[in-house]
Amino acid sequence: MSASIASLTAILKEFYLGPIAEQLNQEILVYELFDKASVDWSGRRVVIPVHVARNTGVAFVADDGTLPTAGQQDFERLEIDAKFLYGRFAITGPAIASAKSGPNAFISYVDAEMNKLVEDVKTAANQRAIFGGRVLGYIMDTIAANEADLRRIVLSSHRAWLSEDLAWLGRKSGRPQSHGARRDYQTLVAAGRYPRAGGEARIVVFGDAELASNRYLRALYNLDLVLNAVHWAADQEPEITQRPKIRQTVQFPVPLDNSVRALYGVGLLLPELLLIAGGIVWLRRRSA
Repeated sequence: MSASIASLTAILKEFYLGPIAEQLNQEILVYELFDKASVDWSGRRVVIPVHVARNTGVAFVADDGTLPTAGQQDFERLEIDAKFLYGRFAITGPAIASAKSGPNAFISYVDAEMNKLVEDVKTAANQRAIFGGRVLGYIMDTIAANEADLRRIVLSSHRAWLSEDLAWLGRKSGRPQSHGARRDYQTLVAAGRYPRAGGEARIVVFGDAELASNRYLRALYNLDLVLNAVHWAADQEPEITQRPKIRQTVQFPVPLDNSVRALYGVGLLLPELLLIAGGIVWLRRRSA
């Protein structure tokens, strides 16, 4: 009977290949966007006046035309309460003796527990900053209504306005006019908590269903927004994260009318220009 790997298992060594392969996403993009500052303060809370809206009374006007409606700057009170985020780990004496730096461990117990815990604390702060939660995450603070916790997650630019003309949703050309409507930041995505018996209900509302379509899902940060919204609504906040970005071309399907315009602009106009240029060169050479 021939010897096999199974019969030689007791005398075979195991080969360990380092270093440790990180399988967790350690990006903390939202956390890194915030400015850090150390402030010595006491009292109930910190109040910071913030500038939240521009003066919309700006427009190009023809000679002797009507001036735009006067606008104003908008300011709000950003109220910040102290929040405390802790991380804790414990390790036994024998584990410390066994996991000292050296050939017997890939990393020491300090790197395995303490330094990794620092990264976990930053990740927890990053997750809370995405949707706010009980920690203030964004300047656009809570909108209280019937004891519900409603928050604006994604806003338009300050040049947007509200229109009741729903016919524009079905049009493929033209540009809607504001007709003097006040321009301001408009809510595109909102998330809300609603108290219920024994818990709470969570809901996330998107202003456009196309955001999660195959056409737009991987554009910019839409994929992160949709998946994190699902995790938050399902009360799976530890799953909220910023996924690594892969550089790739986002190919949007081209509508038929745009394809026809491209054919007229490139497919027909370019050959005509080349034909005209060739005719001009031929006439110049003939007259020379």
